[in-house]
Amino acid sequence: MNKILRVGLITVLMSLMVGNIFCQVKTPENPQSPASAEREKPAIEQKVGTSVNFKEIKTLTGHTDGIRVLALSPDNKLLASGGDDTMVKVWDFTSGREVLTFTGHSNTVWALCFSPDGKMIASGGDDSVIEVWDSANGIELNVLPQDCAIWSLCFSPDGKLLAAAMDDTTVRIIEMPSGKEIKKLQGHDAQVFVVRFSPDGKILASGSHDNKAKLWDVASGKELRTLAGHGHLVFSLSFSPDGKTIATGSFDRSLKTWDVASGKEIKTFRGHTEWIRSVSFSHNGKWLVSGGQDATVRIWDVATGKELQMLVGHEHWVNSVLFTDNDKNIISGSLDKTIKIWGGSTK
Repeated sequence: MNKILRVGLITVLMSLMVGNIFCQVKTPENPQSPASAEREKPAIEQKVGTSVNFKEIKTLTGHTDGIRVLALSPDNKLLASGGDDTMVKVWDFTSGREVLTFTGHSNTVWALCFSPDGKMIASGGDDSVIEVWDSANGIELNVLPQDCAIWSLCFSPDGKLLAAAMDDTTVRIIEMPSGKEIKKLQGHDAQVFVVRFSPDGKILASGSHDNKAKLWDVASGKELRTLAGHGHLVFSLSFSPDGKTIATGSFDRSLKTWDVASGKEIKTFRGHTEWIRSVSFSHNGKWLVSGGQDATVRIWDVATGKELQMLVGHEHWVNSVLFTDNDKNIISGSLDKTIKIWGGSTK
């Protein structure tokens, strides 16, 4: 009898242990719904490199939900932010004071950019509308309804064109200020998440859920090159200041640099432990800054591929990062609802 009881107890205990194991299994997030689950803050420390040393100097608060995108005016006086609270906010960069709030969108704002003269801000997102605003007073200048969500926007260097990355796999080129669509670029096999013009305005780059980036001739609309090498979607990209190199950031947790003229891969940068959501070149062309779902901002040496510094401070995904034009500050926006400004010294 005692033997039977012992066997029974062992069976019950094993069942409970197995049940606990299965209860701990987590389902992966849907890559098309990146805000669907919370992540724990990573237990990592700041890592200071030999060439750069950035520290947090200011935190801006005001958004009531996660921040998805940042944009800096050409003169670096204004900073724009947008996100899940459907708002676009404009901040005085020097003081950190919020100066304007645009409330025209009805869903998440994924896309923001300033015109080259700094007088206009274009925004777009899940509500399938591109809004154009006066950056000085917040007056709505134009409303451009689209037939699907907008993931990214970018003005051409001369301000005459606005490129849009679309959820329907296309890239749209819009004439400004008329708002007339003049080209629809087709070639990607899935959602297009990001678009950027080259510094001379002759090439447009796009990154997609098909794991590729493409380079397009702006004048003709023809595809020039396909950059294939990432193992997951390409969510961000940035041209070097001289336009000869392009950097891509992917959900495969890597950054890559490519030669624009040949389309050949130059270097792969690894260090992020989760998906990379943003990448930007410094204005001196020596560094890259990246932000990821591991809640870190990382600075990289372009020439060597070495990680120079990891900035820890955000409590959730870092969705947007950029350098100021003198490379003395890095700005980061996060799903934790904050914008952080990092000040640095370089050697």
